[in-house]
Amino acid sequence: MITGARFLKSIIAVAAAIFTVSMFCADVHSSRLSNNSYSEAMSILLIDTYDEYMQKRGNKKYANNQVEIYTNYVDKYLGDIEIKKGIGGYNEECVVTGERSFAEWHFDVEEEGFYSIEIEYYPLAGRGINIERILQIDGKIPFREASSIVFRKRWVDKEPVTENPGGNDVMPPQVQEPEWMTQYIYDTPGYYTEPLKFYLTRGTHTIALQSIAEPVAIRKIRLFNYENEKPAPYEEVYSEYIRKGYKETSDILIKIQAERALSKSDSKIRPKSDRTSSLTEPYHPTKIKLNIIGDSSWQYNGEYIEWEVDVPEAGLYEIAFRYRQELKSSSASIRKLYINGKVPFKEMENISFPYDSDWQVKGLKDENGKPYLFYLNEGKNTIKMEVTLGEIAGILKDMEDTINSLNEIYREIIVYTGTNPDPFTDYVLDRIIPVTVDELAVQGNKLHDIVCRMKEHGTAISEDTAFIETFADQLILMSEKPYTINTTLANFKARIGSLGTWLNQFTVGPLKLDYILVMSPGMSLPRARENFFEKLLHQVKAFIGSFRENYNVIGSGNGSNEGYSDNIKIWMGSVASGSVGRDQALILKNMIESQFSQTHKIGVNIELVDAGSMLPAVLAGKAPDVAISVGSTVPVQYGLRKAVVDLGAFEGFNEIKAWFPKRALVPVSYNNKIYGMPESLTWDMLFYRKDVLYELGIDIPETWEDMINLIPVLARNNMEIGISPSMYFTFLYQQGGKIYDEQTDRCLFDSKEATKLFRDFTNLYVNYRLPVSYDMYNRFRTGEMPLVVASYNAYNTLVVFAPEIRGLWDFTVIPGTRQPDGSINRTSIGTGTYTVIFEQSRKKEAAWEFIKWWASAEAQSEYGIELEGLLGPAGRYTPANMEALKKLPWSPENLERLLEQQKWVDGIPEVPGGYYMTRNFLNAFYAVYNRGSEPREALIQYTFLVNEEIEKKRKEFGLE
Repeated sequence: MITGARFLKSIIAVAAAIFTVSMFCADVHSSRLSNNSYSEAMSILLIDTYDEYMQKRGNKKYANNQVEIYTNYVDKYLGDIEIKKGIGGYNEECVVTGERSFAEWHFDVEEEGFYSIEIEYYPLAGRGINIERILQIDGKIPFREASSIVFRKRWVDKEPVTENPGGNDVMPPQVQEPEWMTQYIYDTPGYYTEPLKFYLTRGTHTIALQSIAEPVAIRKIRLFNYENEKPAPYEEVYSEYIRKGYKETSDILIKIQAERALSKSDSKIRPKSDRTSSLTEPYHPTKIKLNIIGDSSWQYNGEYIEWEVDVPEAGLYEIAFRYRQELKSSSASIRKLYINGKVPFKEMENISFPYDSDWQVKGLKDENGKPYLFYLNEGKNTIKMEVTLGEIAGILKDMEDTINSLNEIYREIIVYTGTNPDPFTDYVLDRIIPVTVDELAVQGNKLHDIVCRMKEHGTAISEDTAFIETFADQLILMSEKPYTINTTLANFKARIGSLGTWLNQFTVGPLKLDYILVMSPGMSLPRARENFFEKLLHQVKAFIGSFRENYNVIGSGNGSNEGYSDNIKIWMGSVASGSVGRDQALILKNMIESQFSQTHKIGVNIELVDAGSMLPAVLAGKAPDVAISVGSTVPVQYGLRKAVVDLGAFEGFNEIKAWFPKRALVPVSYNNKIYGMPESLTWDMLFYRKDVLYELGIDIPETWEDMINLIPVLARNNMEIGISPSMYFTFLYQQGGKIYDEQTDRCLFDSKEATKLFRDFTNLYVNYRLPVSYDMYNRFRTGEMPLVVASYNAYNTLVVFAPEIRGLWDFTVIPGTRQPDGSINRTSIGTGTYTVIFEQSRKKEAAWEFIKWWASAEAQSEYGIELEGLLGPAGRYTPANMEALKKLPWSPENLERLLEQQKWVDGIPEVPGGYYMTRNFLNAFYAVYNRGSEPREALIQYTFLVNEEIEKKRKEFGLE
């Protein structure tokens, strides 16, 4: 069995080599590095994990000396590298590295041993994602974890929280406010609680940073002995307080409202509203008051929030928090606390916030209940809290390793049994793959060990741990009795998925904060919870107020649009899918108030409506002026009925349509009229598992012929390719076919070319046995479906849903059809949402001004950034505006692939009666797949029904 470690070693080397392509040299204060030399340096990579790296070095110790490298020069470089002066107020020269860069420095080591690394950096303007670099020592990546080093940025509220005229707080936009920052080099997932160690011999060495994402300036790299700098235990620190004569303060109580943060690591960490308790500050029973911070927006390792506290005198203080942690029931959320940039003592590296469904007030105390004391300087001090995995970090890493091993075992087993083995067959796996069968027991014992360690760390005993113990017993039984594997394989696979979900839940630490108390020792803590009468009064006020407040209306009926020459009504969220909620509407409303309304003097009321409201409103003559997020089939169907207007008739439309892919307007165009403005747009990409393809010796397919040739290779390993039946339209377009006749709207599926393609296409499912329906995420996660064509927003789900396979998958352009001239046609069908103006609107010009603003790159990119800031990576927006897509936080490599596929995006035209086309295509497909119908006859039969409906609708609309 090929191990994940062996695969990853190769992947890192390949990725590093690929990175050298398209790089270029720039003149800086150093010698040039040729592409060939760079490629050679990048190809000599160490391939161990950090654990393997450390094991090979046995009992080696930290060196006691320190090395400092000031970056006013580079010894070797490639790409966009500059030496600049005056960065962030720094008066000396330092190196500025772009997104496509490599910089290397030489340094001398006097003492052999381990060194940790600290880097001083200044985040530069970019696309808003974290800075990421590969770190090399002596031309090699020393271990896998060094292939992705993340540097956080610094975000602030652009302005203080304000109230709108309706009395609701307006969430401030987030902006980067960079400053020089210092960071130890840790592993990105947070599985190691101390900085990574790098072993160096005496003599001259090199250290290099290779860009993955975002530009950054670096002024100093320090190699040092972390043992000399790690926080001391509280007992030693308190003794130092006494020795220095620090005194306890008295009668000082300072309350810091947590939502008023000085800075934070991510734009998604922003003030939020909570009305669950009348003791939360500030409070209102019905209005939106931004009175907390955190929750699920502050839960991943390394994310921080920083506050400023101004104390009247220097001395010793206690610190307490009012918090709520009601999302993670089986274990606590962990935080690391910094005072003025330093962890004050060891105990503050692992602050536990246990689960409770209600609000709590927690003072920082030792295990005996004695409060910890913190020294603060007179005047301004900073308090920072950072998400960490704490003492269970090692357990979670072992769980991730176990999940990866179990996925490999599963793939090895299904090579011989298939995914649905015969329950009455003994596959004698103990003879065919004895090592794999023995490995089941090894992993079962590891799971038992993980559960024991979790219990030692105080993890709650619940279904979360019980199912792991049950699974561990199952693994051991499968190893001892291999003939049971065929009957338990489905359960085995499902439980691997459950372990992945469990790991995802335990590697996050959500936490809400209301306020922070900095107070003199001995003062009493306030109540965390309401008493019965306070809670009753709160609920009564909220109930009565609910009759006055309309939470589906954003900015309407409260005077917020007074003073404008025009006011328009917009419907949001329902027409396409009903998935847009109040948070998204608030983002848009804030943007409108700060940008559009002030510039154009047009007021906007946004209403959240249900999915079925559009048609009744039009029929009743109560349609809004504008609807956004409308599905692609809606504009033409409503336009034919004269319910929405032709946007192509407005001044400036021809200039605006150039903002989108050429064929993005196809679904909303009919008879030279354009009924919708593109808003969001997605298209298919090819998702692939790098580790599985490497194990099987498979290259990424360039054409569909390549893809189909891989089906038998994967089938021999009982793996499959994921292609949905709707991909027929992609195949048709790539071969130059059409769905409708441009003059008569007649469906052309009965043509010779279409029927031949349909026969070949259905053959993939009938003879090659491709699955018609499948759980893409779980099957991709296990590796049994290593190649899947899916909409590119599946990336968002995979990032959050399957963290255990991060780095093991990627996406690229879809396979294409080779043309007679040798080129490859990669046409992909785009799907999206659109914005329309209703014919009933009396303010069409004002509505058109809004659409022009909303479709612009500036508005679309800001909305996307704010949306991802609110929802995290799972909420990444998919704008149709080409320039807006470039401004969203994609990595350079992923953005390059998306833009390449975007060039090939096409749309399916909408015609009268067109809703019959998709329905009857699927009817024809399933007639072949389920009933064994002859493909040509089935497609012609159902195409006849489509054309009947089209002809009927054309007569109804007077088009015949």
